[in-house]
Amino acid sequence: MRIQFNGWVDLTNNSFSLEDVLISGNDGPVLIDRNCDMRLTITENNDVTITNNNAEDAGAAGAVCASGFGFTDADVTKNTGGVLIENNTGEGLSCSDNDPAPVEASAGNAITFSDGQCAGF
Repeated sequence: MRIQFNGWVDLTNNSFSLEDVLISGNDGPVLIDRNCDMRLTITENNDVTITNNNAEDAGAAGAVCASGFGFTDADVTKNTGGVLIENNTGEGLSCSDNDPAPVEASAGNAITFSDGQCAGF
């Protein structure tokens, strides 16, 4: 799935069956909330929030999160206006060239491997 739109993007309550999700080139805020089973690429957007993507809170009613993660892999690059990442589960998270840096993280992330601006999440 590829989303490229010049405005607000709200991707909420989905189970992606390990599909690749690419969101790029958006001027408006980008909200990724309560999803699971994604391979996620977020690049060249403004004001990015990635929150509550975990097997317990994610997906539409009755959805099963097969991987047990909000995202198996996430690549967050070249975004402006801030990036907030909180309360997510994931296997891998890589962040680079986001401005302002560092990327902001709050409690609740359970990420198996993280690097770049997201090291230690």
